[in-house]
Amino acid sequence: MRSSAGSRSPYGARRATKDIDLLVRPEALAQAMAALAGRGFTLVAAPLKFRDGMDLQRVTKVEAGARLTVDLILVGESLEEIWASRQQVETSDGTLWIISRDALIRMKAQAARPQDIADIERLTEGDR
Repeated sequence: MRSSAGSRSPYGARRATKDIDLLVRPEALAQAMAALAGRGFTLVAAPLKFRDGMDLQRVTKVEAGARLTVDLILVGESLEEIWASRQQVETSDGTLWIISRDALIRMKAQAARPQDIADIERLTEGDR
């Protein structure tokens, strides 16, 4: 889903990010890791558990001297409603499942880390 430079995303203002976040059911983690490994994501970090109860598996690849990281966020009880709200979107590259803007805001509010709070501000500034 590409748009012209300078246009506004339905999710708010664009910003540079350090990783790609994907929601994954725990029982699908091994399959997701295998798919990523097949695309060069072979640097596997130790699993992370956050204070808010979120579990995350981070995997990285280095290509042309640059790092690209994927954070696989495991769908636990606290993310079940957000998972259930995802929507299927067809693109020229295939099918994607995405969460709504409101679900993204709820997920970021639940985590409440400083960057998440800043992201919520950017996501909602157009609502005023």
